[in-house]
Amino acid sequence: MKKRSISRRTQSGVYSLAISLVMIALVVGLNLLVSLLPESTVKIDTTAERLYTVSEQTKQVLSGLSEDVSLYLIVEPGKEDNYVVNLLGRYAQLSDHIKLQLINPLIHPTFTAQYTDQTVENNGVIAVSAERSMLVQKNDMFEYGFDYTYYTNATVFNGERKITGAIGYVTQESVPAVYVLGGHGEAALSDRLSDAIITENIDVEALDLRTGSGIPADAAAVAIVSPQSDLSAEEASALQAYLDNGGRLLLISGYTPEPLTNLYAVLAAFGMEPVRGVVIEGDSEHSISGYAYYLLPTLQQHAMTEPLIKSGSDVVVPTAMGIRETASHRGTLAVTPLLITSDKAYRKADPYATQTFDREAGDEGGPFNVAMASEESFGDMNIRLVWIGSDQMILDQADDIVSGSNVDFVVNALGWMCDKEDSIQVRAKSTLTNYLTVTTALKNTMGAVITVLLPAAALAAGAAIYAYRRRRK
Repeated sequence: MKKRSISRRTQSGVYSLAISLVMIALVVGLNLLVSLLPESTVKIDTTAERLYTVSEQTKQVLSGLSEDVSLYLIVEPGKEDNYVVNLLGRYAQLSDHIKLQLINPLIHPTFTAQYTDQTVENNGVIAVSAERSMLVQKNDMFEYGFDYTYYTNATVFNGERKITGAIGYVTQESVPAVYVLGGHGEAALSDRLSDAIITENIDVEALDLRTGSGIPADAAAVAIVSPQSDLSAEEASALQAYLDNGGRLLLISGYTPEPLTNLYAVLAAFGMEPVRGVVIEGDSEHSISGYAYYLLPTLQQHAMTEPLIKSGSDVVVPTAMGIRETASHRGTLAVTPLLITSDKAYRKADPYATQTFDREAGDEGGPFNVAMASEESFGDMNIRLVWIGSDQMILDQADDIVSGSNVDFVVNALGWMCDKEDSIQVRAKSTLTNYLTVTTALKNTMGAVITVLLPAAALAAGAAIYAYRRRRK
């Protein structure tokens, strides 16, 4: 009896051991199988901001590579930044032309000197092609600021935009130059917008037509940002001649007390004219809560708006002036709306004299275009113009409301004008928080739910429970 009992225990132990060995073998085999799978298959990006997932724009740039690009990550062992390392790994997975290599500066102290005279920080990246190289410092991949929502320091990771821009720079044949006009009270480009344009591999140069020297021959486009006074007849003539010969123009200009007659005449020659005044939005779904003059227009289909439409992004246009197509123009001109208000919008013709933002008798009704494009092709020339009817939409405060979409819109417009159809502008990704854009309609709905529906539901539930308990007694 005792012998049989020992035998049973032995059998049970052998059986348990066998099961354990089989399970261990299965686990080891499964791990070996998973190790053979691509990293993109086994690593899943669960971050809300998709910090480890590259954008469609980057995929497009990488798929279009026809030459090898080496990405050298300069970092001492143990000091690798996870954001940077994971992002570079995605690049290498997506293109056989991307060659990723880690360089230990302690072992190779002179390696970076062949590409740059700067001291490269840990986690700096050098992009190298057969033609040229470009350094992206780690500090350039992060933006630091203050989040007033939570009153904490905020960090924005824009490494993808920087590294994709570097790849574009080292592989493109030439770098286009945009000349920014001065001398008429124009606003300076913000650091954020300037950085986005430069990252797009577009040089920014100053232009002063008052010297009479004209527009440089290498100008890919001219930008006029928030002019407060008109161009002279000579300046307008120089701009007109430039455009007639295949030039490109970006105008960002809202309402000014005095009309910019000469400048408007240049735009009219290409099928666009201003609707003088400031547009107020009467549809609560197309304005920022509490600010009917902060428009949330509808994006129209165009090469420069397509990425924003696909991503469901909004563009906010504060204190905008309307723009319309001229009644008559050359048949070769194609004038296209880019941003349109609702049909409930209306215009205050003289915003400085108005006493109310409410609609009054005599206020012209919408819809209004607040951004338009014009294009004309003949022979081997292609003329392109974009007019944005708000100079406040490029301010950082406005851009923050829509989490960077305003800057995306402007940079995409410049990319279209500079024939950079494979725009690489990628919105910076916040490691802390994103802004929530609340329309007036949504605010009113939420207010009704919180102040009326929820209390009513609570009272009804309480009454039902009270009645039920009364019946049980």
